[in-house]
Amino acid sequence: MELFTIRGGKPLSGIIPISGSKNAALPIIAATVLNSGITRLYNVPMIQDVLNLCEILRLWGSRITVDQSAHAVTIDNSKLVIQINETIFGLVRKLRGSILLVGSILAKFGSLTIPLPGGDIIGARPLDVHFDGFQSLGAEINQTGETVTLSVPKGLTGSSMVLKEPSVTATENLIMAAAGAKGETTIKLAAIEPHVQDLCHFLEKFGVGFDGIGTHWITILGKDFSSWSQDIEYTIIPDSDEAMNLSALVAATRSEVDLRGIRPEYCEAGINKLQEIGVNVSLVETSMIFRKPTSGYRA
Repeated sequence: MELFTIRGGKPLSGIIPISGSKNAALPIIAATVLNSGITRLYNVPMIQDVLNLCEILRLWGSRITVDQSAHAVTIDNSKLVIQINETIFGLVRKLRGSILLVGSILAKFGSLTIPLPGGDIIGARPLDVHFDGFQSLGAEINQTGETVTLSVPKGLTGSSMVLKEPSVTATENLIMAAAGAKGETTIKLAAIEPHVQDLCHFLEKFGVGFDGIGTHWITILGKDFSSWSQDIEYTIIPDSDEAMNLSALVAATRSEVDLRGIRPEYCEAGINKLQEIGVNVSLVETSMIFRKPTSGYRA
């Protein structure tokens, strides 16, 4: 059991670079399945969930190079073959985010069998939003015990769907499936978080058409990925959640800190709110600059 001892009472100081977004990295790594070529990703957070997802792909035949010091991952899926064994079952059960692989695998290969993360039952939240959407695109789904088989014998076909709730992972999964569907797909009540938008921008590099990125009504124009292969480079967005959590810490300790490498459009609302209560913070290009407040904070 890990133990953290915190001795407070001192202000912070220095420069803190913001990490790449974990919530963007996982679906983007899953989406690389669509590409039989080489995908190079930058600003990748080197956390265990990311490494576990890479390990699942490696066990399926992907050639993956992880450069932890450069926060870069290179994925070559030219030899990718989807096979299920006990080792992969164990990794999938451990990593709930592995459900994000379903959409891209259906779009690329047309079928797969996976264990349900955490033993979820179809029809019980939260995975029913995913499966309802896959069925809307033409998938057939069969559950046996704690495994589920999905197949698209007639291929994925674009459709219009309304999600039961704006689930982030369901939106991302269905975007990846729709990317490989014939025709146009409309997802209503879609999630709009920055990492959902980043996935869409990544798939635009693959030639997928989008309308409504960043809104609750997304339209996707799919394409055939069955033999698609390109060399792609992409930089994952910085983690706005990390930036705002650190902002709260810096403000609470009345510290002088520079947060470097943010995306202003995803942090401006939080910055405005901090300034409203009297926090001495300014936005300079891609940095949040905190200085000691000149007076007390306002409620």
